[in-house]
Amino acid sequence: MLTPLWLELIEEGRRDGSIRTEYAGELSELLPLINFWLLPSVFPADADEIRHKCRIGTVDKQTKYVIK
Repeated sequence: MLTPLWLELIEEGRRDGSIRTEYAGELSELLPLINFWLLPSVFPADADEIRHKCRIGTVDKQTKYVIK
């Protein structure tokens, strides 16, 4: 359901250079799952725990984005 919308946005980002990936399809499937994972009504978490979840990735000036 959401995957085609995410894919469209990711492909647009690839065209304009704001997103660099060879995995547009995979990302479009993963992003809705991450959103679901961050919902405290599904996976109970307080504000600090949600912030901690959001720190999984870090921005790096050379690679732009690195998953820890």
